[in-house]
Amino acid sequence: VPEAEAKGVKVIYVPDYGTTAVAELVFAGVLNLARDLRRHEKNTLAGRWPYEQFKKGKKRMYSSTEEVSEEFIKEFTLDGKTLGIVGLGRIGKKVALIAKYGFGMNVVYFSKTRNTELEDKHGYKFVPLEEVMKSEVISLHLSPSAPRGLISKEMLSLVKDNAIFVNTSVGHVVDQEALFSELETGRFMAYLEVFDGLPPRKRLKELKNVLSTYRAGWYTRDSVMRKGDTFIQHLLDYV
Repeated sequence: VPEAEAKGVKVIYVPDYGTTAVAELVFAGVLNLARDLRRHEKNTLAGRWPYEQFKKGKKRMYSSTEEVSEEFIKEFTLDGKTLGIVGLGRIGKKVALIAKYGFGMNVVYFSKTRNTELEDKHGYKFVPLEEVMKSEVISLHLSPSAPRGLISKEMLSLVKDNAIFVNTSVGHVVDQEALFSELETGRFMAYLEVFDGLPPRKRLKELKNVLSTYRAGWYTRDSVMRKGDTFIQHLLDYV
C-alpha cells in the first residue's frame, strides 16, 4: 500500500462490510447444530412429532419418554455455556458481543493481542489456546497470516464431547485430516464454512454431525450494498 500511494495510486480498503453477516452466520450454524434443526425438519416433513399421537389408532410415535429423551439428549441451549473464540479481531469481537448479550454465554478467548479493555468492559477472559478448545462452542476468527495447522491434532483432541466447532475464517489454520478423523467418531459437531482447499464433498456427505457451507458468510444483500456504498464514498472523498 505505501508503495502504491508513493506512486500516486490510491488504495481503498473496505474491511467492515461483511462483519455482521459473518458473525450472524456463526450463530445460524451453531443453533442449527445445537437444536438439530435438520432432523426436526426431516421428522416434521415425515409427520413424526414427539409426544404426539397419530389421529388414527392413537398410537404414539415414541413408546416412552425415555425414548424421546434419548433422541433429544444431545440438544442444548446456549445460555450459560462457554464460547471460546480464537482470534479477537473485527468479526471475533462481533461474535463475542452476540454471544454475551444475545445468548447469555460466557466468553473466553485466545488472540495474538490481548484486549484488556474489552475484558474489563464485557467480562471476557483471556486464556491459553488449550483452554479455549475445551469450551462448549469454539469459533475460529483468524486472518490468512495465521500459522498453518495452528489447530492441530493435539488441540482437536481437547474438544469436549457434544461441543460445536466452528470455522468461518480460513481453512489452513486447522489440521483438516485430524479434524475429519475426530468428526468421523461422532464425538463432537462442526459448522465449516472454509476448508484447506475446496470442500471435500464426499467426506462431508458422510458426516451427519457436520453442517457445511462454502464462503457464504459475507454474502448478504446488506453486505453487498454496504461494500459498494463505502467504496463509492471513499472514492468521492479522494477525488
